[in-house]
Order: sequence, then structure tokens, then C-alpha cells
Amino acid sequence: MIHTPIVTQRKRALLCAPVALLVVSCSSTGHYPQLSAQSAAERIQKAVPQVTRLIPLTAGNDGNHLLGQPNGYSAATVLVDSRARCPNDGPGVDCGATIEQWPDRWAAQRRADYIQQVDRPLPTVGQEWTTVRQNLLLRVTGKLNLSDAQSYQAAFTQ
Repeated sequence: MIHTPIVTQRKRALLCAPVALLVVSCSSTGHYPQLSAQSAAERIQKAVPQVTRLIPLTAGNDGNHLLGQPNGYSAATVLVDSRARCPNDGPGVDCGATIEQWPDRWAAQRRADYIQQVDRPLPTVGQEWTTVRQNLLLRVTGKLNLSDAQSYQAAFTQ
């Protein structure tokens, strides 16, 4: 599984305190610009040629039924990869990858942890690579190779 490091609020306070004396702010997003699920997906599509199209999820096509729900994500985009098989029952991570947009980094990390917990005892059902960046969660199907997942992660975290 692929994870990006998370800077805790306490560490952020320690890192930002000396800088505050210079009247420079330290944002909660770090040095990355804030991205939406769609803009992050577009960035990956430019970097990974096998991503043939993007499908924004709606309440009608969200197989997880989490879009707009309490404790759910506010937006999500499926990346259709030519190396993966997209199931007939609707778009999802099995199509290649999905980016979910959560209220904050901690909610995205909880979702990533949950996915890894659920997948661990059922390897025949499916595995995923997960990466958190700010409030976004990148989920790459385990049907792709590790090097493919790393290509997604590189484009997602740059």
C-alpha cells in the first residue's frame, strides 16, 4: 500500500510558530495548492496516458452511496484506465482509480484506513493502493501493477 506522510496539527504548530514571527502564514494545506477531486483527476489524466476518460460521480451513479451523505465525501471522480475492466454495474475504483474529496485530511485518512482494513482479510475480493493528499483520497485498483499505481501516485502528489 502507498501512503503519503501526514503532518499532525501539533507538528504543524511547531513548524509554523517560528515562521509566524516573520509574518508568514503556514496554511493547513502545506505547500500544495488545494485541489478538487476533478482537478486532481485531470492532472493524473495528463500524466498517465492509459487514463482514457473521467467520470464525475453523482448521487445516481455512486456505488458507495457516500456522495453528499453525512460522514461522506463531497465529490468524487473515477479515472477509467484502459488496462482495467470497468464493471457493468457502474463506475468505481475497479475502472482504474477513484479520487474522493473529503471535508479534511483526517476524514480522507480514516477512509483510507477503513478501506485497507476491509481489504486485508479478503485478498481474493480485491485490493487497492490508497494515497492521501490533503483532503483527497486516491484509490487505485489492485488489478493494476504496482508500477502503474506508482505512476498514479506520482501525478497525484506532485
